[in-house]
Amino acid sequence: MTGEKTWGILLGNAIKECDKLRSDNERLKEALRWIPVTERMPDDGDIVEAKTSYGAIDICRYRPENIFLNAMRSQHSNGDVVAWRKIPEAE
Repeated sequence: MTGEKTWGILLGNAIKECDKLRSDNERLKEALRWIPVTERMPDDGDIVEAKTSYGAIDICRYRPENIFLNAMRSQHSNGDVVAWRKIPEAE
């Protein structure tokens, strides 16, 4: 195998790996992004991170009455919660 051919194979493999990493990065960014409550709400019973208008971030269970229930507080109303995101699953 010539040096030029070897470099071509290595470069092709590096490009494929970069493309895969870019794709993985985009998928992770989307999975971890904060979703504004004006865009959509979680499904009933989902456990999510909820970000409030006053800067708190809590782990909450969502109820369809636009209530985010939390073990530390009785609830956050939809007016307090400005965004939410799913909790990443452990691998």
